[in-house]
Amino acid sequence: MSPPTETREQIQQLIRLAATAEKLGVKTLTRREFDNQKPDVGAYTVAKLWGGWDKAIEAAGLERHPLFPDKIPLIRLADEFLAVCRELGKVPTLQQLSRRSKHGHNAFTRRFGGYSGFKVKAIEHLLSTGKLPEETRVMLKTHLDGLECETTNQSEASPPPHAKGRHLGFRAFAFAPTYETEVVSLFSSVADELGFEIVAQRPAFPDCEARRLDDRRRARYKECLIEFEFRSSDYQKHHHPVKGCDLIVCWEHDWMECPLAVLELKSTIRQLTGWK
Repeated sequence: MSPPTETREQIQQLIRLAATAEKLGVKTLTRREFDNQKPDVGAYTVAKLWGGWDKAIEAAGLERHPLFPDKIPLIRLADEFLAVCRELGKVPTLQQLSRRSKHGHNAFTRRFGGYSGFKVKAIEHLLSTGKLPEETRVMLKTHLDGLECETTNQSEASPPPHAKGRHLGFRAFAFAPTYETEVVSLFSSVADELGFEIVAQRPAFPDCEARRLDDRRRARYKECLIEFEFRSSDYQKHHHPVKGCDLIVCWEHDWMECPLAVLELKSTIRQLTGWK
């Protein structure tokens, strides 16, 4: 829906979006398609004016791109979880669930603080409906009690120590990354030097929307959608699609047949000030 009061500049951008889509003969429009037409105002500015590219597209009367990551309702995820429980006759592991589901494992983990968090919310929802067969209800209730007991025990225990990689000594990073989150931290600290502007980050594919320096002399940037991984091969293990991402940023590049561009921080930071 359009904002209740649109500025003149916003209206002008809507007209440009609709005209560009008509020229290209499409019902939806990506940032890249829009910028390829070399408009006076780029997609980044349009998205900023409207609080998001998807909102601008919607306000212009265009369709949302099919790859746009909708927030999947818990009810739908819980129904898929229940269907797999019935198929297997037990509560599935995350791997079993993602193999039999329409969604990857991230859909069942990222928004809920992990798979256990998802199971708690999903089972609570399913039990609240009162429509479960007695055998299924007992199975889920027993599993939920075990999860809550596990959570209680974990809250009373001391947190485990952080895992540490080999000594790195690069600027403020004492040790090499061992997790994806540490890759994100390292990249964020050197992004500007590598010619990136970070627009937004989120816990969903793709992880980061950025702008990458394309023409240093004219200071021109192009959109770059980034997925962070510890190893580049993790992209394949996580079942991410080839479309919808421009660059994999990882600590270690071990997927030589990768169809996407890869930025390996392990070798890249050696060229930066602060490397010892």
